[in-house]
Amino acid sequence: MRPPAQERCLILPGVALTLMVILSQCGYQFLGRQANPSPEVTRVAVPVLLNRTDFRGIEGIFTRELIKEIERRGVARVVSRKEADAVLEGSIVSATEEKSAYDPEGRRVVDYAVTVEVGLVLRRSGDGVVLWRLTNLMKKRHFDSRPEAFRLENGRWDAFARTAEEIAREAVDRWGGEW
Repeated sequence: MRPPAQERCLILPGVALTLMVILSQCGYQFLGRQANPSPEVTRVAVPVLLNRTDFRGIEGIFTRELIKEIERRGVARVVSRKEADAVLEGSIVSATEEKSAYDPEGRRVVDYAVTVEVGLVLRRSGDGVVLWRLTNLMKKRHFDSRPEAFRLENGRWDAFARTAEEIAREAVDRWGGEW
């Protein structure tokens, strides 16, 4: 008879393998460093996103996060427009801020939310053929407000930064799976 520890050592790998097979059949995939799904695009240029909102400066945050996520996942190498096989262009279509919660007396705002919508297009360099398009990617992020104006401003910018991370992550997830 085997000791219980040895039995667990034999059972755990089998359970893990079974779960991986089941999950892969359900449409789940293990994400991480992805290979580029299109062999024709190994180098991509990412110019600064157009900002069509009243929040000046957020375009740099969203562009930086998009580049970081592309490089982190290994979908393509980010290069200059002249060296690129394709160009990933986009715009911040909308950005709004709303009051989302008040204190119990209803006098002071205690929570705000920013909502951002982004659209992206990947075009092949040279002929401009659209290889991939993503529209209406929208994320919302809440942030705590404080009576001091500088804390409200810092909370807003932190919410934009976190929203940019979420949008970049989802965009690259979709990009890798839809090319």
